[in-house]
Amino acid sequence: MATKKAVRQNKKVGKKEQKFCFVLMPFKEPFDSYYGRIYAPAIRASGLEPRRIDEVFRAGTIIKDIWEHTVGAEVLVAELTGRNPNVFYELGLAHAIAKPVVLVTQSLEDVPFDLKHLRHIVYGTIDAEWSRKLQGELTKAITETLKDPAASLALPWVGPIATQKDREGNGDSEVVTLLKALDSKMDYMRRQTYALPRIAVDPAMLRDLPPDLRYRWARGEFGPEGLYQLGLFDEMRPRPVRTGVTQVKPKEQRPNPGHKKH
Repeated sequence: MATKKAVRQNKKVGKKEQKFCFVLMPFKEPFDSYYGRIYAPAIRASGLEPRRIDEVFRAGTIIKDIWEHTVGAEVLVAELTGRNPNVFYELGLAHAIAKPVVLVTQSLEDVPFDLKHLRHIVYGTIDAEWSRKLQGELTKAITETLKDPAASLALPWVGPIATQKDREGNGDSEVVTLLKALDSKMDYMRRQTYALPRIAVDPAMLRDLPPDLRYRWARGEFGPEGLYQLGLFDEMRPRPVRTGVTQVKPKEQRPNPGHKKH
């Protein structure tokens, strides 16, 4: 567990509202010792205060504390050694709200396939100077992440969630903020869809599609408007029609019986 000294420092940090780094790791040895001897000094050297969830002593559920620390942290550090399920759950929360995370592990086998494309620190404990080297690498990685947080995002297309400080004055919760953003994006997509011309597609034209697109068309993954957006109608000779209008073939003119041909 965290040392009493770390707890006292954490309380002081809370009063000063200093920027902090949230550490995700198993709560057992040897990781408890690693946190006090390696992680905490490395984080302080980068200009942040270290936080671990077992340092928080207050009423409320632990998951709420985890969420608030994940949202409020400038950067997170995740110890993946041993594939601890709690660590990966908290890491998923951080990635979902676009928080930069420094990944640390003793073995590449503990890094899932979905995370292997991200930068991570691999360390061993055989070298006599391993703890000093790890501390230096942690400080360097955190400092670089603070300079360019986007480079450490697992989902760079996800926008960061608003913190409590950002929301002062409007009273919106995280859920309300996310719902408003989602509604705005859906409204934009609806307007874009309505702006597209309605296209009638002759089944014979689908033969010109690449095999993968024909398969996706058959599964219903997109419709005529999707083909229009892909820019395929120039090659497929589109036949635009007006929506809401039934096209009626003109009636054949019958010869007038009283009219004689000359």
